[in-house]
Amino acid sequence: MATSTEEKQEVVKQTKTRLNNGETKIAKVVGKRLMHLRLHHGNTQRQMAEKIGCNQTYISEWESGMKFVPTRYIYRIMQEFMVPMSFFDQNVPGVEALFPDHQD
Repeated sequence: MATSTEEKQEVVKQTKTRLNNGETKIAKVVGKRLMHLRLHHGNTQRQMAEKIGCNQTYISEWESGMKFVPTRYIYRIMQEFMVPMSFFDQNVPGVEALFPDHQD
C-alpha cells in the first residue's frame, strides 16, 4: 500500500507533537518539584540560583516548565539540597507529601 508524502509528513508532525507534549509534561513535573524544594528550604529563586551557580532567570524558566533543567544543575541541586536523583523522576510519586506547606 503506497502512502503519499503528505500522509507521511502528517504522521511525522503528529509524532513530534506527541513527543513535545510528553517533554513539556516532564519539564513541568520537574519544575514543580524544584519549586517545592526551593520553598521548603526558604529560598528565593535568586538565592537558589546563587547556591547552584546559575542565573535566577533559569530557575524561573525551570519552575514554570518552559525549559529542562540541564544535567549539570540537577547534580548541583542534588548536592546543595541533599536530594536523590529520584526526587526529579516523574514516576516517583509523593513529592507533594514531602512539602505539605507548599501545595499549588
